[in-house]
Amino acid sequence: FEITPKEITISLGNVDEKIVYSGVAYLVGYATNYQTVDGQFVGSDSINVKVKYTDQSGNYISPVNAGSYNVVFDDFEMASGLKSNYLIECEADGKLTITKKEITGKVKDASKVYDGKELVASELENIVGLLSGHEILPKFTGSIKDYNATGVEAKLDIDNTIIVNKLGEDV
Repeated sequence: FEITPKEITISLGNVDEKIVYSGVAYLVGYATNYQTVDGQFVGSDSINVKVKYTDQSGNYISPVNAGSYNVVFDDFEMASGLKSNYLIECEADGKLTITKKEITGKVKDASKVYDGKELVASELENIVGLLSGHEILPKFTGSIKDYNATGVEAKLDIDNTIIVNKLGEDV
């Protein structure tokens, strides 16, 4: 006699995780909302589906930064002694989206005694939402050169402002 593993097909197609950037790398995870497409487990048997992440080119990665990633089947876990009774295949990948973390702040007011040189904004204050170990390297627009000039508002140039993590990497 021979007992062969029971084939079950699952799908991660309905996995659509959305998380806010936290600076933490996602190495492996578990998909709790997979679907069984074909086959049934015997009795109360169940699995924990382990997943990995890939970039859009299919390379295995540990996503950290904001962007879209694929959630792909890696392996499965079961109660002791049951795993060899099943052959699990996966027909569709899921998605992981890491969204940008909101950071707020204000351009710090500045003034100086006239010296013929431009007064340029250089600091932010009241920063909220910046993760520990991260730093903002701001770039600003707007400056004043003339004595008693008014009406010029300094603004953060968001397209050229960089946020770096504790390793100095642009995030």
